[in-house]
Amino acid sequence: GNGAAAAALERAAAGLEERKEDDGCGAADYALSELALRRAALGDGGDRRAALIDAVGSLPESVRSRPGTVVTLASLHGLGTDEARALLSGLGDGKAARVALAGIAIDDGRHDEAAESLEAVVDDEEEGTEARRTATAMLVRALSYTDPGRAEEYMDLLLGGQLADGAGGGA
Repeated sequence: GNGAAAAALERAAAGLEERKEDDGCGAADYALSELALRRAALGDGGDRRAALIDAVGSLPESVRSRPGTVVTLASLHGLGTDEARALLSGLGDGKAARVALAGIAIDDGRHDEAAESLEAVVDDEEEGTEARRTATAMLVRALSYTDPGRAEEYMDLLLGGQLADGAGGGA
């Protein structure tokens, strides 16, 4: 049951902590983070949201500071709360932060705001990169609510880029 799973997670975490010093690439932090989140999800039926907030808040700084983790923590707090606003204000204005915040804007129904931000990321990002494909896909989603014609244009660019990246035949 959950008790055996929780004990196994504890043993795995202890083993990772012992080897963390030898980890030159930071993989141990991500593995420990995964284990912490699994432990929180296994919780004993109490307040899962509070357990997840505690788990995410206690992740190693190298993981906790990533834009996706910050957005997740803000979402767990509730996006309209002071805690969430404080977390999101610390994201800065880097591309990853803008994409993460645009995702929230889409989910909140602020499609024009999201599209504007994502279009800037797409324009700034080098062609063929994963970051550009991600931002373009999100831009298609945002524009599908407000400007379906432009959404189709970006969808064509996205699909053309995938073919040009080598998956398709030749053009």
